[in-house]
Amino acid sequence: MKRFSSNPVNLARWVPILMAVLLTAQIAGAQSAARSDAAASDVREIDVVRDASDLPRDIRPRPIDDNTADTLLLFTNNDPDPVRVKCLARNTYGEVIGRARTGIAGNGLSYLRASDLSYGRDFVGHAECKTSGHTTATSVFVGPDLTNLDVQSRQSGHVTLHDFPAIATY
Repeated sequence: MKRFSSNPVNLARWVPILMAVLLTAQIAGAQSAARSDAAASDVREIDVVRDASDLPRDIRPRPIDDNTADTLLLFTNNDPDPVRVKCLARNTYGEVIGRARTGIAGNGLSYLRASDLSYGRDFVGHAECKTSGHTTATSVFVGPDLTNLDVQSRQSGHVTLHDFPAIATY
């Protein structure tokens, strides 16, 4: 078996090749994202009206023999004034497949389902959400059991950005 040597001469040969491969991959990824974002303007946005009183019905485990599951994207408004949430869903290829928005009462809670973002179609992907205020986000996968999923949030002025890296509905 031939081993890679850390000899500076060998490294000098491989560095330009690896840099070219990385640069080509970044350009291809950027072009793909640009095409995807251009197509995103064709995806309609829906309004979802839901509040904390609807949550008990949705946040129950599904029977094991039921082939349905959904992800809940929960938002808590930390401000006394109402805020709006806008979300965009992307499939595993990075293509925009849906948009939804909802309002949250002051110091209230509201949520979206992955099925809202996909218009009821099965999909696995991620969501990017933006709120006009200080909000906290949580994600729960509802299937035979309840599973808490990762959410990454960051504050930018009076806007909170939430990234839900893994959501699904089927």
